[in-house]
Amino acid sequence: MSLNHKITYLFFSSADWDTPYWTNKQHTAKTISNYGHTVIFIESIGIRRPSFNSRDIKRMGSKLFNFFKRLILGPKFISSNLIIITPISIPFFRGLVITNKLNNFILKFILKKTLKSLDIKDFIIWSYHPYLDLDDTFFNSKPIIYHCVDDVSVIPGVDSKTFKTMEETLINKSNIVFVTSKALLNKHKKINQKTFFYPNVIDENLICKKIKTNNNSELSKIYGKKIVYHGSLSTFKIDFKKLIKFFSEHHNLNLILIGDEPEGQKDENLVNLLTLKNVYSLGYRKCKDISSLLNMCDLGIIPLIRNRYTESMYPMKLYEFLACGLRVVTLNVQNIDKIKYAYFEDNFISFKNQILKQLNMPKIPSSYISRILKSDNYKERYIKMLNKINKYILK
Repeated sequence: MSLNHKITYLFFSSADWDTPYWTNKQHTAKTISNYGHTVIFIESIGIRRPSFNSRDIKRMGSKLFNFFKRLILGPKFISSNLIIITPISIPFFRGLVITNKLNNFILKFILKKTLKSLDIKDFIIWSYHPYLDLDDTFFNSKPIIYHCVDDVSVIPGVDSKTFKTMEETLINKSNIVFVTSKALLNKHKKINQKTFFYPNVIDENLICKKIKTNNNSELSKIYGKKIVYHGSLSTFKIDFKKLIKFFSEHHNLNLILIGDEPEGQKDENLVNLLTLKNVYSLGYRKCKDISSLLNMCDLGIIPLIRNRYTESMYPMKLYEFLACGLRVVTLNVQNIDKIKYAYFEDNFISFKNQILKQLNMPKIPSSYISRILKSDNYKERYIKMLNKINKYILK
């Protein structure tokens, strides 16, 4: 099969295509393919050391099955020019040369097989992680884009020393580095001057233009003001202690949590939060259902706990709240320029007072929502990125 499109990207993702919570990787890959380019999406090779919990064991088994399935049947096509590859790798002892050599041998084998079957010879590397043998002849003659969306080195389970060493090599060798936060811009620009800041945006296709309120929704049975947070309920990101304090003091206000707790996490503070009568956990919901739920709420919150990881975050849900008409109050969201109807607080007192203030304010005007959907989306961001690609790679 021959795919004659303008550009072919080898997309080295740090997440799998079918992960419940889509992030930059899947949205960007889908957007690029919609512009007629070919995207070969290489699923995660395992950034952190797996734990022996049911989720990780199931995931490892699934990866092995899909690897051999694709080895026999060929790659999975999402569309004519968006192809999914499931590699396997050894997620332990990444600091050892033999581990990296073996992982890259397996990766190159499946990539060469796929590229040959598609009759693709030229490509651009677009990577979200540094676990590539950039000195290998397969990689070292190709243009490289590093898209850094988080400070992965500080995530629990990641070999921080090895990751930082390999990331610095990747940044040095990249033709372009894209980052999603000012903190990452300041950090990586010291190594590579061709580092550019493009913040997280919204998939406008997931936000209904005319959202219908579901009167049968469980939210319609909750009376009083509804304050919502959606996303992974990770103790590494969310300050559950502050939420307990606030909602213990304000029994007339309701907290709506949309999302689930990461497998293997057993956070006592989250357990205590869920015992409060004015806290409701809806569990995981598909992206297509979230906008209607948000539309039934009164205020969005992003209550981050302060650590090295969150210092580099640009929360995707920020624009999702705004696009659903919700004002947003955040805690410890840093390095973000002023955004209308979003309020960035750095201590609990101001966070609490801002929530109480914004609950009495009207929802966001539809004209502002239309502007967000039109300008702060993946299509517009890719056009800006493509200008840099044309200048520094395709010139």
